[in-house]
Amino acid sequence: MNKHTPGPWKAFNARAAIYVRQVNGLQITVSTLDVDPWSSGEVQARIEANARLIAACPDLLAAIRELLDMVTDNRTHGPEINRAVAAIAKAEGRAEA
Repeated sequence: MNKHTPGPWKAFNARAAIYVRQVNGLQITVSTLDVDPWSSGEVQARIEANARLIAACPDLLAAIRELLDMVTDNRTHGPEINRAVAAIAKAEGRAEA
């Protein structure tokens, strides 16, 4: 059961913080990554990369589910499939983080 804010999400920079928000309909803050205005460009780049990764999560989760449905119809479970199943369980709160 999905309890997370549905995607798509978008990462953007506003007022020295990176917000990831839902794009369709209401603008809901999903995550705030604090940026020290005095931080280096390297730190700023890392925070922006983290925001992009967070924003991609709903799409990544949907894609891995689709791939698992396609692959498990034709193959036995290998270590890659087990890692994908474990990652989904982690995202859904069915496994330890």
